Amino acid sequence: MSYELHAASTDATVAGDVLVTATGDVEFNSSLIDVDVDLGDELLFHNILYKVVVPVMFGLIIGIGTVGNALVVYITLTCRAMRTTVNLLLLNLAVSDILFLVVAVPFMAYHYAADNWLIGDVACKLSHFVLYVTVYVTVYTLVAIAVVRFVSIVRSSRRPMPAPERVAMVVAAVWITMLAANSPLLALYRVKAFSLSPDSAPYYFCGLKDHRRNGPPLFISFFTFTYVVPLTIIVTMYLLIVRYLVARRHRLASQSGENGSGGGRLHRQQTRRTSYAWRVFLAVVVVFGACWLPMHAHLLVAYFGLQPENRVYAVFRVFCHCLAYSNSCANPFVYHYVSADFRRCLADVAAGVTSTCGRRQPGRRRRRRYTLDGGTMSQQDDVNTFDQRRY
Repeated sequence: MSYELHAASTDATVAGDVLVTATGDVEFNSSLIDVDVDLGDELLFHNILYKVVVPVMFGLIIGIGTVGNALVVYITLTCRAMRTTVNLLLLNLAVSDILFLVVAVPFMAYHYAADNWLIGDVACKLSHFVLYVTVYVTVYTLVAIAVVRFVSIVRSSRRPMPAPERVAMVVAAVWITMLAANSPLLALYRVKAFSLSPDSAPYYFCGLKDHRRNGPPLFISFFTFTYVVPLTIIVTMYLLIVRYLVARRHRLASQSGENGSGGGRLHRQQTRRTSYAWRVFLAVVVVFGACWLPMHAHLLVAYFGLQPENRVYAVFRVFCHCLAYSNSCANPFVYHYVSADFRRCLADVAAGVTSTCGRRQPGRRRRRRYTLDGGTMSQQDDVNTFDQRRY
């Protein structure tokens, strides 16, 4: 995640005087000066990629993600139907994503587009600190959502849904833990300067104080605790949920033959519920895993390999960042596209009737039917969706 990892693609390299290695150290490399290389063409490519494409793409990500997550925050706080235990976690997820998008991503865009880091040491430290904290909070909020859903579904017969007060304590604990765990970054990052000669203008960049010593351990911990561990937990929780629902469906199928139409109705409800759980599982795992995997692969190459110095890899590096940051844009859609309550409140907002968001609209009746384990299903306009309190 370090800004130093991208300095190899800045104008200092384009000028043919400075090479920023895969480990982020700036070195003089006269071999970059080659009469056979069209430096004007290279400069044009880098200017288009880093000064035009990057600001536009990052700007779109910031705009879409901020609007989407802000809408989630607004609807969750104003609509009574959205005030549930799971939605409290989704609210925290949206707040973390907003902070990430409006603080960390703009600084990364500045680093790409600017010739030097000229906004000071404080901005360097805080941008990295906020970046790491919000990524950790986002990831472990996703983990908490998976665990809460597991408890509410698989353990619901003897253990009720965790109370909102307990979930609020979990949210506070996640923030406090991540703020404390990432506080050493404030001492590790600083603005560094490099000059080719005493007469040349210095090149400033934001990076680790000792990149060779602190870079690899930082990446290993980041990769382990923001990707491998949380993804493993999320996959495990949802697989256990699906296994439980499949087993329950089989039991209901065997009972349906004995109980006639009543058992068949419960079996169909359980089948729909299992299908819903599979969709949520695939959406969460695919979106989270796919968005962050290229970024971690790039960081692996940057810290332990040798970054290719060509246009294809330069484009790939930008793509990695865009894809990772777009995860914060996708979260509102992933966790709310199946919620009938969210869609209904969103329709109210779009219709300009947010003041009555908590009341049912005329002509939009909702009937509730209860499943075997106390969960509810909503049926609206002939579309069956599961109530958010169960998931």
